[in-house]
Amino acid sequence: MSNKVFVTHEFNCQPETLFQWLTQADKVVQWFWPNEFKALSAQSEAYSGGSYKVQLQKDNGDIFWLEGKYTEVLPFSKIEYEYQYVGLPGTPNSSVVRMHISPTGTSQCILKLSQEFDLEVQVSPSRGKAWEAMLLRLARLTL
Repeated sequence: MSNKVFVTHEFNCQPETLFQWLTQADKVVQWFWPNEFKALSAQSEAYSGGSYKVQLQKDNGDIFWLEGKYTEVLPFSKIEYEYQYVGLPGTPNSSVVRMHISPTGTSQCILKLSQEFDLEVQVSPSRGKAWEAMLLRLARLTL
C-alpha cells in the first residue's frame, strides 16, 4: 500500500534561508525529529546524487538512522530525496520526500512538502502530524 503525506507551511524568511535550514547538517539536527525522538547527528551532501543521513535516538535510548540520497536539488526552490530507516523495525522500506520552496513576499516563502512511502498499514495522519510539528520548530528557528 502506498501512503502519501502532504504538508504546506509558510515561513517568515527568504527561500535561501529556508533552503539552508533544510539542507545543512548542522541546521537539520536542530529541527528534524518527531516528538518522541532526538536528532544526534546529520550528514548532508545537498546536490543531486549526494548522500543524506540523520542519526536519531528514541526516548528509550534506542538509536537508528535515516539514510538516503538526494535525487534532485535546485538551490532555493526544490529538494527531493529518497531514504530508508536503518535499525528501526516496522518502518517503510523506502520513502521519497519532495519539497518545493516558493517566495511569497519580500521576506517570506512557502514550503510544499510531500512524502510517499510503502507500508502495509495506513499511517499517513501520524506522519503528517510529525512533519507539521517539525516544520513549526523549523519556523521558529528561521525567524
